[in-house]
Amino acid sequence: MSSNFKTKMLVKAVNPLTGDEYPLIPIISITPNFSTPKTHEHSLEADMVGKTRGNSEFSFTLTCKAVKDSNDPLKNPAKWLTELQLKEIEFDIVFAEQYSEGAPSQDWAFSDFSLNKCMITNGSPSNLTLNGSPVAVFNGICSEANIDGEVYDGFFNLV
Repeated sequence: MSSNFKTKMLVKAVNPLTGDEYPLIPIISITPNFSTPKTHEHSLEADMVGKTRGNSEFSFTLTCKAVKDSNDPLKNPAKWLTELQLKEIEFDIVFAEQYSEGAPSQDWAFSDFSLNKCMITNGSPSNLTLNGSPVAVFNGICSEANIDGEVYDGFFNLV
């Protein structure tokens, strides 16, 4: 496995009003989470005779700088995500490779990955400090995930 990456991971947001995709910058980190809870079932005769499956969930945590980059709302992600949260608007998050240094290569595990029908559930701006830019942390949930062209709902059924 080579550690000489020729691509960067680009996070794009889909504008819910127009369907246009825009790079979501400046972003510090995003962590998607797929939860598929299961518990063991026990009987009087034996332990762990089966499993009960709970509700699956897709969620994410996104950290971005709370600074204005331009007049484009998607280049001001803290403001844009706060507006989406307060207006309870769904949106999609698309992960894509950004190519550099010549020919494209597939450095990332997934060639096609997105979180669909997302909603922000919590937004937390940071304290203002004398040094560095303020940041904002957003948590959200999603109704679907698209992994390499297969769309899964919250029960991990193909849609």
